[in-house]
Amino acid sequence: MRNRSLSSTTACLFGVVLLGCTTTSEGDADAGPDSGVTDDTGPIGDSGTPPDSAASTKLTILGEGSVTIAPGSVYKPSNIDGIPPFSSASLRISIRNDDTAAITIKEVVVTAKDGTLPDEWVLNTPGSTKRKPFSVVDVPVSAGGSTEFGLHFWAFASGPRPATVIVRTTTGQEVSFVVDGRGRDNLELSTKVKSSWQRMLAAPSADLNVGGIVSDGASGFVYSANATQLADVLSRDLVVSGVKADGTRSWAKVWNEPWLQESPPPDHNNETGGGADSIDMSAGQVYVAASRSVSASNSIPASFQAMVVKVDAATGAVGWARGFRNSTFATPDLGENVAWRGAMGFGVDATISDRVLLTGFTGSPPRALLVALDKATGNQIWAHQLDARSDGLADRGFSVRADSAGNGWIGGDENGAAMLVRLTGLQGTTPAIAGAWSLGAGVGSKINSISLASNGDAIVSLWTGGAQRKFVAARLKTDGTLAWAKTWDSGTFGDLNNAHVVRVRGATVFVGGNIAVQAADTTHGDGFVLGLDATTGAYKLGALYYSGKNTDLIAKHMVKGFVFQGTDVFTLTQGTTVQSNLDHYWGLWYQAPNDTLVLPVGDGSGRLKDFTTTPAAVPTSLLSLATGVSGPSGTNGGTAHVINTSTIWKDLPTAAVHGDPKDYSGEANQTYPLTAKLTLAD
Repeated sequence: MRNRSLSSTTACLFGVVLLGCTTTSEGDADAGPDSGVTDDTGPIGDSGTPPDSAASTKLTILGEGSVTIAPGSVYKPSNIDGIPPFSSASLRISIRNDDTAAITIKEVVVTAKDGTLPDEWVLNTPGSTKRKPFSVVDVPVSAGGSTEFGLHFWAFASGPRPATVIVRTTTGQEVSFVVDGRGRDNLELSTKVKSSWQRMLAAPSADLNVGGIVSDGASGFVYSANATQLADVLSRDLVVSGVKADGTRSWAKVWNEPWLQESPPPDHNNETGGGADSIDMSAGQVYVAASRSVSASNSIPASFQAMVVKVDAATGAVGWARGFRNSTFATPDLGENVAWRGAMGFGVDATISDRVLLTGFTGSPPRALLVALDKATGNQIWAHQLDARSDGLADRGFSVRADSAGNGWIGGDENGAAMLVRLTGLQGTTPAIAGAWSLGAGVGSKINSISLASNGDAIVSLWTGGAQRKFVAARLKTDGTLAWAKTWDSGTFGDLNNAHVVRVRGATVFVGGNIAVQAADTTHGDGFVLGLDATTGAYKLGALYYSGKNTDLIAKHMVKGFVFQGTDVFTLTQGTTVQSNLDHYWGLWYQAPNDTLVLPVGDGSGRLKDFTTTPAAVPTSLLSLATGVSGPSGTNGGTAHVINTSTIWKDLPTAAVHGDPKDYSGEANQTYPLTAKLTLAD
């Protein structure tokens, strides 16, 4: 595995000196005007002028081997004038000694200025079009001789991106100039969403599809993922990891059995790992919902248990694990029809003091599942199926959320369309349905995440499905009427849009997912955060997580979770490198644009629209699943079976590396969790 470390300070000094090299430009530069972009190619003014150089110097600085760069001037060759953000170009700079005696170059320092980020300009190996860190330190230059260094420009935003270059000798002489690159494509760095650190988890040839993230009850967090080719070659395994507030990993575990075990995703085609609500935390204990096959057939749902595992957030130790099946048999009884006995687990809630709630589906055709397990022991308190319309068509639960008084919601779908069910009595022995509504969002839609407002309203993220997907969040009152529903319209790239998580902090709803918008990555889409007023749905902020669009830079990103820990905000994002991207696993946060053709881009509010939907009541029954009783399909027989985890719950293989994504080189088409500490200025 190769390390590719980038500068994180304003002065970039690196290791060796090479002489007599040549260089070529890299990336997608354009010397001419950009269609629809405001003119930002003029002089940068007083702020772009470095300090006066020493008058006694006998050094001559040459750009590209022949262009004299006067002390105190601005150097702006054509190949750095118009670089798409995250694309790059390289320059070759020569230092010629015009003195009659030898001199020694003490150092060459490049310093970002005027809003430019430190990583945008670095000293580079002469002749390399790739970023290969370099230094000039105590280099002797004979009379009339010369030495060289490279400059690598990585444009991170539109407009001027200047840096000061200073050449110093051991005798105190100094020459300085400004190198001024320009970014194009109308992307502005976000002022409201910024990361202070980023970490990723990855292993050679392995994919880790991202699930959800929760607080660890202290100052850090715990997240989940589904891994392939990590512990098993073919079957997926459940991964759970704890991370401290400073980004260091505290522990990492994998649930590894012969057959498939995962938190199944509430989307299409396993685009991510488990849903954002497949993990929850209470009193320092993390509860993860998953599906565990107990048969080599991996037949859904027949060979599966809907599982909950209780994990200590500080150590990763398992407290208990239970696998629910609609049967007294822990594994399929091959002597009878067992299709209706299997169960799949999707969502979990640990808000009520003495119990954990699990949702998913059981039976064939599926019916939404609702199970209560004792927090202390894992024993089953009660189990039910939800049957919408009594039409024999599929009903599934993907998220369950409750308040401490036992009122709550299940979000999922019925007959392939988004459905929301209001529940009461969840803290007792006889839960009841207070109402159920179809959201009218079309075939393929589903509710994949829920957060509760302080008055009990459900604030949901909506997966819309279909060829033209939409990024949608909505608030429904406890009587099923719509308070508001909003969509952020990215333009003509709707097949790449969708919301994956919704969370509430104070008066703000944060929605995470992915979008594709012109000027960023319209091939695979970018991570997206939308901030809305919790009461009205009004726009507060929008930011996209973008990593470039050249074939060696693209990674598709989907924001899957938020943790609000005091003033800290931690996020979980899924990334997937594509095409020929081997080295670039990270990005930056950019302002969501109103108009991608004209600078400034605006604040993104111009793209927020009302989402047209009218919730309609759906008659729904709550069917009992009596513990330990075998009977007709769908009426009873539900049992939460004990799972012995002594040989199942293991330390993550050492090949799985947790670290800064800037330091990682891997392979194309690799999927990985990306965690970050953010500031969210809502």
